[in-house]
Amino acid sequence: MRNTIRTRLPQRGEVSQWVHHVADFNGGQVLTTVLDQPPTPEHRISRLSRLGSIFDPSIFGGPSYRLAARTPYLTSPEAWLVGYGIDYFSTLEGGIQWTPPQDFPSHTGDIRSLRFYFSQLPAGSSLVSILLEGNAWYGRIGHVLLGHAPHEDDSDGGQITGQQVRIPIQDVSSVHTLDLTFAPQGTDPPVFVMMVEAGIEWLEFQSVTLQRAPLVVNSGSI
Repeated sequence: MRNTIRTRLPQRGEVSQWVHHVADFNGGQVLTTVLDQPPTPEHRISRLSRLGSIFDPSIFGGPSYRLAARTPYLTSPEAWLVGYGIDYFSTLEGGIQWTPPQDFPSHTGDIRSLRFYFSQLPAGSSLVSILLEGNAWYGRIGHVLLGHAPHEDDSDGGQITGQQVRIPIQDVSSVHTLDLTFAPQGTDPPVFVMMVEAGIEWLEFQSVTLQRAPLVVNSGSI
């Protein structure tokens, strides 16, 4: 059955580039860098500093917790992810995939998204890192929209409230690393939403990680 389902999906293109996106969930600014190799921790910290704050190098070495296809739920501290409109899901291969048609979304209820929640946020600033692989349809640029869901139950996974960031996906098979800074507002941890938007041919979610983002000094705008 697994092989039968896989034959219905587009063949993966060979990865030809790595793309690093940094964004401030509270400010909405997005910076994108195309690379010929995976981004190093030093590169990631350097790009994050362009958002206006300098982060301690320990940002990628401290405590964190991670959700993925093989581990969609953690008991303590509680964390979970829920998918909508998924075209392929495998705990064996470790992938959650969407393969929208070229005319997506063809109607209002055509939603492909992922919601994830971490019950225990670090004190102060946090970093949400998402690893994706995929491409847009030839000649187009697709997008992934990230934001917060309302705390009340949402059965279709399509609502986003507050600040949003939109991440571009090119028509070249690429691995995308998304580093999103986040400062909690209010007492309740947010439910994060990642929505697949028009233009994307194939997208695979690999993981999302939450960790503390210690600051060295606030540098202002750079």
